Amino acid sequence: MNSRILEAIKWTSEKLQQVYDNHNITIEQEKILPYIALSPTKDAEEVEEYCTALSWAISNRKEKDIKNIALTGPYGCKYQTI
Repeated sequence: MNSRILEAIKWTSEKLQQVYDNHNITIEQEKILPYIALSPTKDAEEVEEYCTALSWAISNRKEKDIKNIALTGPYGCKYQTI
């Protein structure tokens, strides 16, 4: 009986460690990626981040296997995909 409990605790501990490790990898990836939110903005003059992201996607479309690029905006702006 005690060995089963110990096995269950060990298994649970290993699974928790995997979740922790995966979460840390995600956090580290977020720190590395230089992206910011590209949500619609009221200030249409400041589009540098949008242009940079679009240029990156176009330049890397074959290497990163990018199939489509979605352009979005507020409700009613007729979303497009290029």
